[in-house]
Amino acid sequence: MATKQRWDDAHINSSSGGGGGGGGGGNGSAYTRLYTDENPATTIKGLGFKNKRIAQRTIQLTSQPGARYKQYFTIRAMRERVACHPHITQGMVEAMAVFDDWLQCYTEPSPHQLQEQKAEWDMFHKLCASDANKHSYGDNPTKDELRRAQHDLSNGQRLLIELIKSRNKHHLHDKEESELPFPLTSFVALFGGPGLHGYGKHTINIDDSRSEIHITSLDGLSELIGQSKTIKLALVDPLQIYIQYDRQKECCASVAVEQTSMPTLTSLWSKNSLVSTTKKLDTAACDPKGERDRKRNADCLKDSEDSTSWTCASCTFIHDKSKQFYLSCEVCGSQRISNGALNDASSNNRINNNK
Repeated sequence: MATKQRWDDAHINSSSGGGGGGGGGGNGSAYTRLYTDENPATTIKGLGFKNKRIAQRTIQLTSQPGARYKQYFTIRAMRERVACHPHITQGMVEAMAVFDDWLQCYTEPSPHQLQEQKAEWDMFHKLCASDANKHSYGDNPTKDELRRAQHDLSNGQRLLIELIKSRNKHHLHDKEESELPFPLTSFVALFGGPGLHGYGKHTINIDDSRSEIHITSLDGLSELIGQSKTIKLALVDPLQIYIQYDRQKECCASVAVEQTSMPTLTSLWSKNSLVSTTKKLDTAACDPKGERDRKRNADCLKDSEDSTSWTCASCTFIHDKSKQFYLSCEVCGSQRISNGALNDASSNNRINNNK
């Protein structure tokens, strides 16, 4: 049976009166399983339809080994979520166009690809039968099951924040052993199954029953715990977080938080804190002179664009390249005057002398 037909059979309620597989939002079609996350131990985090970039990432993440068996179903689900959304944004429209292009170019897998997908299905069933997936739920979850799933996720977020805060009390480049209890169901609810995710990577070592989580950026952390909670942690990019998790003991064996710079007051109080921290303030955070002071005195430093040295207008002492950002004379302490202002002053003196 073709993949598209399998999707239609699994997701369109035949009793609703038909309707095409496009799911355009008419009353004729009812997609009954678009919004479920039934098996946390097999979930890939970071999929979505918020905008074009997220849609492209969704296609990339579902192209990885271990997720290809459900790629068509995942992308169709995302596409239909946009079509059925009550408040579609321009970003969602662009995301749907990305999904439509992919679906239009989709071809059925070859016999060799089908064999690979069968192996992925086998792994899927093993993960579903594991203890990590014991809080899964079926096609029609009860309120208690959904409440339990939400508790697992919120508890995982709380424990991750607790881990990071405990590391901030120590040196960021050190790796401290810890035994923080972390329920396996909360762990997979937060980090998903093994593979590449929007936040980074989850790998499993079968030999010693350990998982390793690698969060690759501040944006990745924000996807896990939310932007407001990430800002409160006062971290900056480049950021790397490594977590070693013992699945048998259900605890974090170790955690390492690595960043090459520390946050500044500017980054913490920026109008758009997260964007400024991750993209704009890395230079200021590492700069002992102070980015804010250089911007405030941009006129005084304008002449440094054309020259690596400057001359004091009062005592004529020449400051070399290593002192090109000084705001006052090293010898007499006079305030630095830009070349433009100095030239204007010289011109006025010549005019007065001619008179």
